[in-house]
Formats: sequence, structure tokens, C-alpha cells
Amino acid sequence: MRQFTLADLCGWLDSEPARLGKREWFEFPGFHLKAYLRHTRRYFVPKIRPSLDIASFEVEEEWRGQGNFSLWFESMLKITDQRNLFVFVESVLNDNLNHSLLENGFQLVEGSVPPCYIRKSPDER
Repeated sequence: MRQFTLADLCGWLDSEPARLGKREWFEFPGFHLKAYLRHTRRYFVPKIRPSLDIASFEVEEEWRGQGNFSLWFESMLKITDQRNLFVFVESVLNDNLNHSLLENGFQLVEGSVPPCYIRKSPDER
């Protein structure tokens, strides 16, 4: 797994996405976490829109509960807002994260089990 900075992630997002999207495991040593991300297009009623999917993440055990995910996530939201992307977070199993997503402007995807969330791009909010 390659190590990435937020600047590396910006470059990855800004490069031409493949027709069916691109996906990759990222390790962010500065935040002590790894994440599986997809830059793709998703259908959000009523049309298909560019999206960053957060499919999985894990904070190193000894660094949990110290705000690393929160800092990374805030940075991710700024990056996606700058690029006018929807954000899709899938299969959330952590109750604290469920509440945090709702507080950060995410909407629950109805009927998703486990819960999934979307956050509209800035031009759609």
C-alpha cells in the first residue's frame, strides 16, 4: 500500500477518472489511518454525478480516540467541496460516526443496511 498525503489525494482526484471509476487503498501516515476510496460517478436522483466514495477506513489501534479520523475527514470534506463532489460513505457500523455524519450535512440513504450516507456537492446544497 502506498503512502499518501492530502496533496497526493488531490492529484489522484484531479487526474482523469476511468470510465467505471478508480479505486485504491490509501495510507495516510500523518493521520495514522488507511482508507479505501473510490472516485466514481453515482446516480443521485435525478442524475449521475461525480462522487468520492469512502468504502472503508481504519485508524491504527494505538491512535484511536485521538481525533485523527476527525481531522482527516474534515480535510476530505474541504477537498471534495473544492472539487464539487458528492461524498458517499458506505456501510457505517459505528454509532458515533452515524451521528457525526448527520451533523456534518450528510443524509441517510433510505433503506440501506448497514446505513450509508451521502453529502451533496456544494452546488446542490
